Amino acid sequence: MRQGHARRTRARVPLQRRRSAAPDRRHAQGRNRPVADDEGGREGRSEEGGGGTGVGLSERSGVASDLNRFRLRAVLIEKAALRYTPAGLPVLEAGFRHAGTAVEAGVERELAFDLTALALGSVGERLDREPLGAEIELAGFLAPRSRRSSRIVLHVTEYTRISGV
Repeated sequence: MRQGHARRTRARVPLQRRRSAAPDRRHAQGRNRPVADDEGGREGRSEEGGGGTGVGLSERSGVASDLNRFRLRAVLIEKAALRYTPAGLPVLEAGFRHAGTAVEAGVERELAFDLTALALGSVGERLDREPLGAEIELAGFLAPRSRRSSRIVLHVTEYTRISGV
């Protein structure tokens, strides 16, 4: 033991394990552990909270990504300046106006509303070149504006111009 470091020096006890740990914890299950790949079907454990049929949403609908798909025909009414994320990804925020009808409980209902949308990457760059007043069919998904926001916006993944000014 060194004289000047008596408080820092301690006895070293060998670490003992009951069994060897998996190198990548690939087979671990439960909270705070890696999630197994479940794209092809249901994992061996049921959903947390139990009490249901035991059938996950992805089994009921086919593919989980189909659960949040959104299509809408609307008119482009405003565009913010094209900006870039810190990673250099182009982002466009745009406003759209939809007017149409929908059937609810057997009754036709008139719809008219404005919607905010975000377009990233090449979709955002292309949408930035569209003129105001253009009728566009949008496709994408609904999600919060950002991780910290609770405001829902349409995230545009593709679009088709129907008519324009």
